[in-house]
Amino acid sequence: MMWRVFHRRWGRAALWGLLLIAGAPVARADGPLFSDAFWEDTALVSVGVGGPRTDYVTGFARGGYELSDGTPIRMRPWYRAGLRDLNVTLLTSITPDFGVMWGMGLGDRGPKYRINPSLRLGLIWQTRVGRDSWLTLRATTDLGGRIRERPCTADYGDLGGVQPVNCRLAASPLPPDQTLDLLFDENLGGNTEIGISLSVTF
Repeated sequence: MMWRVFHRRWGRAALWGLLLIAGAPVARADGPLFSDAFWEDTALVSVGVGGPRTDYVTGFARGGYELSDGTPIRMRPWYRAGLRDLNVTLLTSITPDFGVMWGMGLGDRGPKYRINPSLRLGLIWQTRVGRDSWLTLRATTDLGGRIRERPCTADYGDLGGVQPVNCRLAASPLPPDQTLDLLFDENLGGNTEIGISLSVTF
């Protein structure tokens, strides 16, 4: 519960704080937490909103069904993004040809799901292969970002009364208690991307 409160109220402030300290060293009792040289060698690569985790969840927002009295139910209000997954990636140069990529995502939440914060780590290497051409190798991986789904409460009348059910499967032939086993609870972290590119200037 404490983390949920922190994430909701202070998560975005923490990210903007991460960006702001790129311009100034953070002080501690025996000196700066990071040296000026560290931040001089660190650059902002990207700031984005959304991503694969948010896309995965919002894909369920397209469905819908009708209740027994004909009332239409749409998934969109339950699975549309509330707080979009704001993420930032930075690059710290170790040598002129080699660097470390790092960053974080603040997660996302909606009425029926939650995406936990994530951490991004990676490496990048570049070398000149010609007078006006460079070869770049890049690898990144995401850690964390677990996705959890919340159930709905439905009234099945004389057949079953009021009980929890998977929102997406409330109108399926499955008994409500069996649909709860199909609530998604997945860790989409560990997603690794490896890329190679050749750039040529004219």
